Amino acid sequence: MCPGDWGMPKGGFDPGLNGDTKSSRDIECSLDVNSVAKKKSRAKMEQAKGKVKEAAGRTVGNERLEAEGRAEQAKGDARQAKEKAKDVFRH
Repeated sequence: MCPGDWGMPKGGFDPGLNGDTKSSRDIECSLDVNSVAKKKSRAKMEQAKGKVKEAAGRTVGNERLEAEGRAEQAKGDARQAKEKAKDVFRH
């Protein structure tokens, strides 16, 4: 959860004794945003990799490779749907 959510002040509670302006809550929030972006890009990468595998399998006539590609695309689609559902509850 990021600072500013649930009525907490945006800057966190205590900037620290050493003059740091970022609280641990601010850092936690930025890490959360980065991990969300990584998960979304991972879903896109799985989808793209699956499309390439499927096309390669179709080109060379390898049904197993084509099926692996379709499965990988489905896995990426499911991961993307999960991340979109999380976004609905996050905002």
